[in-house]
Amino acid sequence: MIITHAINARGQRRVYLGGKSSLECWIEPKCDGVAWSFHVEPAVTGNPVSTDEKRQWALRTLVALAEALEVPAPGLGEVPFDKIAALHMSNPFDCRRVALPRHKSIDNGFMATVPGRPRVTAAGQSKERAV
Repeated sequence: MIITHAINARGQRRVYLGGKSSLECWIEPKCDGVAWSFHVEPAVTGNPVSTDEKRQWALRTLVALAEALEVPAPGLGEVPFDKIAALHMSNPFDCRRVALPRHKSIDNGFMATVPGRPRVTAAGQSKERAV
């Protein structure tokens, strides 16, 4: 399973689960920074998927995540967001998860980044070092 930690220009974090396909699945941390919520939406370039197929896809994705974390599926909700984010693949270009070059995509999209590492600015410097 591809697990990609991502952050947007506003500092919001997500962890995408699985590769690019007809559906995109991700989790977002809740306000406490430990709990998380699961989301599944049709991909921009994906094929239409029925509600039943969407539900089955989401279930398979969550079961695969539980297996990757070596926890029983019913206990998955108790795993902290940062523990899941730590499974981030070190090279986001593996398995072809690549952002498309579009105008303003950096302002609106989520960019893959290792958890705990400062966000990179357009100039290629971390936000903390940019003057």
